[in-house]
Amino acid sequence: MKSITLACLSCLALLTFQALGEPSKNEFPIVIEGVPCSVKAYKATAPIVLEPLVNKDSLSKSQIIIAVMLTNSDISSYMSDEELFKFTGAKLDKEVADQHRSRMKKMYEMTGPTAADNPWKGMKYVLEGGFVVESEKGKFLVYQLSTLGMKDSHMLSGSIKNVAGKWMFGGEHGEDGQKFQGSMVKLVPAEFAKLHQVSSIETLPLEDLLK
Repeated sequence: MKSITLACLSCLALLTFQALGEPSKNEFPIVIEGVPCSVKAYKATAPIVLEPLVNKDSLSKSQIIIAVMLTNSDISSYMSDEELFKFTGAKLDKEVADQHRSRMKKMYEMTGPTAADNPWKGMKYVLEGGFVVESEKGKFLVYQLSTLGMKDSHMLSGSIKNVAGKWMFGGEHGEDGQKFQGSMVKLVPAEFAKLHQVSSIETLPLEDLLK
């Protein structure tokens, strides 16, 4: 019964997608937790290298990169509470903001050039691509990061949400919302990989999103 329901939802997503016009080659439909979604694929035309430890003068001007790095670096150490609040989508009290800073700094203090020798010393990220996912639940960016400078390099995935035209770290609240966002991170890259294998999908320049 569950398979039949999913098949029906997939057909509904495709029909809805087609009803909006002829889909572009960098766009595809997918059903996530029963919600029909439209996805656009993006890929960096040149490596976009992000360093976990930065100083205030080197903070990116791209809102997307700042939102991504807020959970992948300690850049919050160089941001005021007011600046940090702008990227949360909700008001944070000072205690929560300080806890976030402390957690991020502790996670990445081992990555600096002066850190003791360890597998994470000198670690950098490469932002390789992303997928803009739109549905009745809103607009999200699922991003793909590769880790560099580690003995065992591995793929990292995460997502941020667009709230009133601004990209925020964190995202959905509540069990259902978090389940949707978690499934999105897993299913969207997997579906893209499947379509890319048969050359039925193309990508847009990721740099277009980072302006």
